[in-house]
Amino acid sequence: VSKKESSSTSMEDDSLGFGVDLVSAARKNLGLFKTVADNHWLHQDSAIAEAIRRYDEVWMPLLAHLSTGPNPPLILPPLDVEWVWFCHSLDPVNYKQYCDSRFSKLISKTAIFDEENREYALNRSKRMWEAEFPAEPFEAADADDDVAAAFPPSNRNLSDRVSKQTEIYYKRFSEPSKQQRPFSSGGGSSLRQSMSFTWNDLLRAPSLSSCKEFNNGRLMRVHASITPPVEASYLLRCVPDRVTDDSGAMISDVYLKMNRHRPQSGRWLTRTVVDHAARECFVIRMRVGVGFWRWGGEVPKAVGREDRIIEIRQGAWSYVYGSTSIGRAPEKIVGTATPREPPEGYQFSWSFSTRNELFMQWDHPPSSPSVSALRLQFKTSSSEKTTVELLPGRQRQYRVRKPNPETAPDEDDGFITMIRFSDESPYGKATALLNWKHLVVDYLPEEDTVLVLLLCLAILRGISVMKREDVGNLLMRRRVQVSPDCGSVILHPSSQPPHPPPCAQPWYWNPNSVMAAAQEKGHFAVAASSPVEGSDELYRTGII
Repeated sequence: VSKKESSSTSMEDDSLGFGVDLVSAARKNLGLFKTVADNHWLHQDSAIAEAIRRYDEVWMPLLAHLSTGPNPPLILPPLDVEWVWFCHSLDPVNYKQYCDSRFSKLISKTAIFDEENREYALNRSKRMWEAEFPAEPFEAADADDDVAAAFPPSNRNLSDRVSKQTEIYYKRFSEPSKQQRPFSSGGGSSLRQSMSFTWNDLLRAPSLSSCKEFNNGRLMRVHASITPPVEASYLLRCVPDRVTDDSGAMISDVYLKMNRHRPQSGRWLTRTVVDHAARECFVIRMRVGVGFWRWGGEVPKAVGREDRIIEIRQGAWSYVYGSTSIGRAPEKIVGTATPREPPEGYQFSWSFSTRNELFMQWDHPPSSPSVSALRLQFKTSSSEKTTVELLPGRQRQYRVRKPNPETAPDEDDGFITMIRFSDESPYGKATALLNWKHLVVDYLPEEDTVLVLLLCLAILRGISVMKREDVGNLLMRRRVQVSPDCGSVILHPSSQPPHPPPCAQPWYWNPNSVMAAAQEKGHFAVAASSPVEGSDELYRTGII
């Protein structure tokens, strides 16, 4: 390359400019990514095939007909077509060849970043669409599987590209740091010097604040006060505990003596709910038996299926004076779940005190471990303004970004993502993640704690009945203590070592390792099963 040519090229590069606000364009594209990721019906092959057909047969011919001047018309397609159009334009060479071969000209896009202009453009394009193609609805309808089967080979590459881009938002851009503007570039300010405060300093500080000095030509004192900008999600675990009677007292010789040797009536499997710091928050009880144990052959008997209710009591145990392991459950009952006769097409049904219903079906043989075998339908009350969908596996923000290819299918087993739809979230918002195998729930502050706990226990009980096996260790009837702070501290990806330990990552990335470590660090209280509690067959009948 000659010096003259190099100089000419350099001058051209220096004069290169952009006619589009790249920051606004990037934010608009991120918004489209999130909308598509939340709109899970667009992930289906039949929906993608139908969207490509509408894009190829309706939208592009309409746009080519209206593009008569140098500037494209101010119109926007519906969501499914806009998504296909966006993915197609990610390959500019292929897009130009497509436009040249179909319309003998390049079909340009209109850059619309203002919401009012977007609404105007959508309404305008809807009128033009319906005028030119009255038989084709503007909004996407339910797609037929036959559309994907009759897919032309020329559109296969576009279909593959759309499928790959569908979930890219939660893989790359869902973290808040990817969407917030850096402070140093906001409002025309510039970063002159920075100072860090170590985590250990904050742990030893009497409050979440610290002060340091540095000399940058003049002595300056820096104060930092840390206040979380938003409330973090809650992490609750259900850990095994002793069997309780109808009054909520643990089955124990201590209470037998306190009651002047009157037998304790009723038998309930019990779980204690603890938070990330191992503090007791709730007590969950599952009724399995009636009657009492007495010398001479009188033993508790299993209750009927409709009486095997689940109840949640709010608060911590009231322990007997001088004991830290024998106590009575709190009195306040905040939620219950009652088994009901399932409707046709389902194997199990629950009715919640929150006026909701849960229907369950295991579509594969009981021995099948596939997470997709579980089918759940959650019915909300007519007075609620939101609807809920329960999806198997880790969805939305809970999706693992770099799953282990050898264990990925098994690691999703046991997870249920709770998606809540409302006027504010028309495409759904993931408000909770449940793991019914480990009885762990992770949920946002706006979600109902009692409902999430009832769902987790009800799903485990229903699966145990449908598979006819104890899949969640419900038969364990001894107190288990777990280590605190398990899964409560997460390192930001930028601060993580190449191979971070499971305890420094979100708990749902490695649930088996994290929960196993929590129990290994804790200890099992010495409390072997006794005949007074009831036989193993009694509890097996109660949960299976």
